Amino acid sequence: IARDRTRVLSQETKSLPAAHFFILFVFSLQLLVSFLIPLAAAPATEDDVVLRGAFAFFSATYTLVFNFAVDLNDPFTGNYQIRRSAINANLVATRRCVAAAVGDERAREWQRDDDRIAVERRRRRRERAAAGVESAASQSPAL
Repeated sequence: IARDRTRVLSQETKSLPAAHFFILFVFSLQLLVSFLIPLAAAPATEDDVVLRGAFAFFSATYTLVFNFAVDLNDPFTGNYQIRRSAINANLVATRRCVAAAVGDERAREWQRDDDRIAVERRRRRRERAAAGVESAASQSPAL
């Protein structure tokens, strides 16, 4: 049960993948190129109000989506924040309720187990990161 709980919690706390930001980067390049090509082909389009309006609209939409994605990646900072105080108050109340139901000693035992699992998870993550760096270095061709 503890292993499944740990897996679920780790999946819930994952940030947006790097591929998401790569796709946003590609969209920004497409946006730029799609408006520079008509301008380079016919410089008279520089005064086209519709083209300028479309570029402004798409640029603003892209900026909004990108900033929202950055804020989602770190929910405790930025414009869209999750207030820590509300979370902490709820967590403290829940812990008190559980401790009252099962006893303080049992609740402390569970907390020690959670701490041990968290330490083990961080250790495994560091090992995987180190192994990934080593395998990437061994696979790169020699110059």
